[in-house]
Amino acid sequence: MQQQAAMEAASRQAKKSSAGTDMVLGLILCVVGIAITVGTYDSASRSGGGTYFIAYGPIIYGAIRFFKGLVNLGS
Repeated sequence: MQQQAAMEAASRQAKKSSAGTDMVLGLILCVVGIAITVGTYDSASRSGGGTYFIAYGPIIYGAIRFFKGLVNLGS
């Protein structure tokens, strides 16, 4: 009985650690995507117009990963 409780506690701890990692990586990806978008837009607007890049891939994937970690942290 004690061994099973210890294994469940270790499993919960590993899940929380993984959730924290998901949240941090998701936040980093989201911030990088936003920084790329803002940087390229600023560069295009300073030159009087031009092309800029909206990095929606890292923003969306980062947000999904962040919220996945948040949900796993609560359970």
